[in-house]
Amino acid sequence: IIFDNILNQKIPWPAVPGEMSYEARDLIS
Repeated sequence: IIFDNILNQKIPWPAVPGEMSYEARDLIS
């Protein structure tokens, strides 16, 4: 549900540190 909301841009995705940004982008996209 959370990921669906993020994909739908209903929940603002928090800015993540450089170390997690790559992993986060890989999981989201």
